[in-house]
Amino acid sequence: MIVAPKPNFISILTTLRGSIARKIAVQIVMVTLLASLIVYIEGQHPQFFSHFSATPFTLLGISLSIFMSFRNNACYDRWWEGRKAWGKVLVEVRSFIRESVVITDPATRASLLSALCGYTHALNARLRNEDEFEAAREWLSCPEAEYGIHVSAGILRQIGHRCSELAAQQQISEWRYITLEQRLTGLSEAQAVCERL
Repeated sequence: MIVAPKPNFISILTTLRGSIARKIAVQIVMVTLLASLIVYIEGQHPQFFSHFSATPFTLLGISLSIFMSFRNNACYDRWWEGRKAWGKVLVEVRSFIRESVVITDPATRASLLSALCGYTHALNARLRNEDEFEAAREWLSCPEAEYGIHVSAGILRQIGHRCSELAAQQQISEWRYITLEQRLTGLSEAQAVCERL
């Protein structure tokens, strides 16, 4: 388990990595300038502002804080669900590796595990809208056309096909094939969750 140092208040306020502050910096500056201008005008000409009440601003602030609270909770839920889905990918890959130890041919097992590494790289690229095949190229042995439009799904399809061939040739037992297929199904489910997010 990775234990990160606990940040202090100042580091939380000044950290830009992973923050949305860079994307909304222009809007923040514009609102700050507008507010400064209004405060300046109110200081110079207080007679124009004497009939304004703070009640509308209070109501607006309350409704805005409630909206932001719901939005923050929804964003955190999405982040947590994505983290759980990627954790499931990790668990299923590790389980597949452990359960594939019964494959006696080292070259066959190595090609399956290499394709599985390619799958994780392809899925990572897919979720970032990058080229899946480029990300997985060094782990794969077939040309791009054999994987289809969605490379990550094509890799799982090929691994499943190879496992069924091993079961048909009786190199692995039927129940071992079912176990390996369940791992591939788990990877497909985790991929679907990641793509939905």
